[in-house]
Amino acid sequence: MASESQIERAAKSTVAPLSKTSSAMTSNSSSQTSRLRELTVELRELEAKLRLGGGLEKIEKQHKQGKLTARERIDLLLDRDSFRQEIGLLVAYDQYKTAEGSRQKADGRQQEQEQEAGSKKEDEVGTAPAAGVVTTVGLVDGREVVVVANDATVKAGSWWPETIKKILRAQEIAMRSHVPIIYLVDSAGVNLPYQGGVFPGQYGASRIFYYNSIMRRYLKVPQIAAVMGPCIAGGAYLPALSDIIIMVEGTSFMGQRNARWRAHAY
Repeated sequence: MASESQIERAAKSTVAPLSKTSSAMTSNSSSQTSRLRELTVELRELEAKLRLGGGLEKIEKQHKQGKLTARERIDLLLDRDSFRQEIGLLVAYDQYKTAEGSRQKADGRQQEQEQEAGSKKEDEVGTAPAAGVVTTVGLVDGREVVVVANDATVKAGSWWPETIKKILRAQEIAMRSHVPIIYLVDSAGVNLPYQGGVFPGQYGASRIFYYNSIMRRYLKVPQIAAVMGPCIAGGAYLPALSDIIIMVEGTSFMGQRNARWRAHAY
């Protein structure tokens, strides 16, 4: 039978580690909570920055032209104080750093880029915030709709490869939910360095127009396009295949332009 001294030693050896473990768990939990708060703050700051699109300078330029930004248009379109959910805000924001880097990636050339430190390097990140298109689910006059709005503050609203994915995703939501889809078009067409490879393939840009046709011919999903600026090349097909097209006199136009003109639009 164990003596009292043996019982006391066993009790001490059992209680001590439990006390240390509890303290360690509390400390670890506190550390994790603190880190989670830091990440949450970073995420909210990033989201706020991305919602500015091409930045304050480009927004001001848009206003001087007498035009609203994509998100301002959406705010006026959707019911006030109603629920809305933007889809794909973080898409492509850190994928492209410089225009030159984008061209080299598109051409498949592997060249070493000059690295710059400090704030200048940070400014390079965000060439394609939200892939230059805002996709949102919300209410118009109490009815659920999907909205696709080109962000003209980002490379004149041109299409990146990820822009196409976001538009396709928005169309799929409209088709599966059988709700109207509204296109707010203000686009210079496909981003030139990528124009050679964005249309072919099962999920290339051509599928956008296939979905246009499916919704119009078979699913009877209403498609409304408001052309609120340039509507060039691939960007012109989308409203052309919609049920209703609304244009702004003296501001909007649709058509094909040569590559040189689109390059100057940037």
